[in-house]
Amino acid sequence: MCATKVDDLPLFAFLPQEQFQERPPENVMDTRSADVSRSQDLLSRITEVVGGDPLWRVLGNVFDEMEWVEDEIARAKERWPQLADRIDRLFGLRTRSVVPPGMWTERLARLHIRELAERIANGGDLRPPTLAEKLFVIAETSFVAPFGPKGFVLYARLFREAFPEEAEQIFGEKLPIYETSVLNEEVEALHAGLIRKLYRRDRTLEAKS
Repeated sequence: MCATKVDDLPLFAFLPQEQFQERPPENVMDTRSADVSRSQDLLSRITEVVGGDPLWRVLGNVFDEMEWVEDEIARAKERWPQLADRIDRLFGLRTRSVVPPGMWTERLARLHIRELAERIANGGDLRPPTLAEKLFVIAETSFVAPFGPKGFVLYARLFREAFPEEAEQIFGEKLPIYETSVLNEEVEALHAGLIRKLYRRDRTLEAKS
């Protein structure tokens, strides 16, 4: 993916926003103002760990990103030296993402490359979105309007998978009232839709960088 102006990037087109931001169903959760306020506080704390508002990062950050990518590639090659040639190709594939160059935060950039390297080591498919890509796009959506319960639960679950220590500090052992079996099927459907939207057909080891 070539460098793209922030104003031209349809980040929110990747997500069914009405599903992320719908009003909570009355039979699922208490919508008292105190609960809504707490959910927004939790959402802000998650996004702070993810990296703030990447939309306002400048393209001058590209060189920093290249250093982070090179460092993670070097670490992966130490871990899987027999796959060094294949792992090296991740540098050329770093721009084949829904996240344009210059807009990654360090934590998400490193998480992204680590996951792709692990997929190579395990013979996995590079085309589905990484945790980092999903978190980035959902974080951007969170700046548009408050999430409904399905969007919040999906964001929180992905965050907990990516950053378990920080998630435990924010949530404790369990998510708040949003963690309910009533929503599981709907959250999984929302997650499946997100994966389809962010799927990169051009991200393969055979692709020309």
